[in-house]
Amino acid sequence: MDARDIRKIYLPTPYRVICIADIHGNFTAFKRLLEKVVYRAGIDYLFILGDLLERGREEEIPTIDYLYELSKNDRVHIISGNNDRRMGFLHSEDCHRSLEWLRIRPGNIFMQWAKTMGISDSDITEANYKDVITAIKQKHRDKIDFVVDLPVVIETDEFICVHSALDSREDWQETSQWDAWFGNINEPNKTGKWIISGHSPNSLFSETTLLPIVRYDNKTISIDGGSNTVFFGGQLNALIIEKSTDSENIGFSYDCADKQSIDGIITKYVEGKHNEENHEHLGNVEVLNRGEHFTQCKIIETGKICLVKNECVNGEIFDCWQPFANFLSVSKNEIVSVIHDSWSGYVYIRNAKGELGWIPKEAVDIFKSE
Repeated sequence: MDARDIRKIYLPTPYRVICIADIHGNFTAFKRLLEKVVYRAGIDYLFILGDLLERGREEEIPTIDYLYELSKNDRVHIISGNNDRRMGFLHSEDCHRSLEWLRIRPGNIFMQWAKTMGISDSDITEANYKDVITAIKQKHRDKIDFVVDLPVVIETDEFICVHSALDSREDWQETSQWDAWFGNINEPNKTGKWIISGHSPNSLFSETTLLPIVRYDNKTISIDGGSNTVFFGGQLNALIIEKSTDSENIGFSYDCADKQSIDGIITKYVEGKHNEENHEHLGNVEVLNRGEHFTQCKIIETGKICLVKNECVNGEIFDCWQPFANFLSVSKNEIVSVIHDSWSGYVYIRNAKGELGWIPKEAVDIFKSE
């Protein structure tokens, strides 16, 4: 990184900072989250930790429009993530990489902008690509430049925000852009400050929740709630950092939101069972025993035994993110968010604590929320 990649922010005490990462074009959840945490424009600080777009959602245009307007507030600071760097393909008119981008993310911001001009993905070829790019750049130059010019790090006196990680070194400023976007947050933190990051969904670190994970021993906090995971419970998290004039220490709290509009009320107590081996992406599995609703599988790479929902097992390949076979305990009259309810026997939910897991269908009455 060079000096322009690091945005240094002085926070006058008292302050309240709201950190959100990996929006991925999830505009509905983003607006809901700002409402839930009672974001006060011009009073609170709002730090956005990259990956603004790039999951082919229909909401990418309103997301970039809203973030662009938010960025005009001097208490809003936005940094880039690995997905945001693709906006540079438009900037540089890199035809080959942009066409590859379209194949990987056919519903991305480029195509959504093109569709507003009456151009579909099948209309774009290597022969006419630069003409399409020129037309998009003429109409959206301000938004393209906004994303391309984003810094990589926000640094304050007490914490640093980065999309993924910083190198494990005291001169962390020498971290490359690539490592800032793709690095390992579990490496020893040698900055002397808290590091707050996204990029890796917290399902990779926790068996039962996508809420922020605070590691006091290493002074790192992971806040990616898996908003890029459209299926099975992805959410947006807000980490709230507060410091008062009465304390030398900063305090952490958090909240979450998703775009689900279906809730449920628990009709009877259910005692859950935690699956200890349920915190990794399964990849290839060997099917051992298929039950009525769940299949016992062995993870080929590790040899661990786990349960997988029957509908997720396709031969010996398991294609979805964990956690899937975690069974939650719920109490009568508890309100839960229903993530998935179309499979046999069980409903996948998020409770008020942010825990994810399965409960029997007969234990919940489902209704559409406002």
